[in-house]
Amino acid sequence: MLKIDEIKNPRSCLNKADVEEPIFVLRANDELAPSAVEFWADMYEHLKKRRPDGMTPEQKAKHAEALKLATQMREWKKVNG
Repeated sequence: MLKIDEIKNPRSCLNKADVEEPIFVLRANDELAPSAVEFWADMYEHLKKRRPDGMTPEQKAKHAEALKLATQMREWKKVNG
């Protein structure tokens, strides 16, 4: 998600975080960010699939969004160095 979209969306991960909740931000200019996001997505999928009911549609969408973001980060880095 673009920074501007994250800030404007009251339901975004950033805006849902408590004001005193620690958070960790990965930026596309960090060469490790896409791989870290993909690793998170793989672990998320693995954890959710272990549940008796499997992944919900919302969880599948969250997983897909993370993988899409990793791709967008790589593309951004290619263009912006």
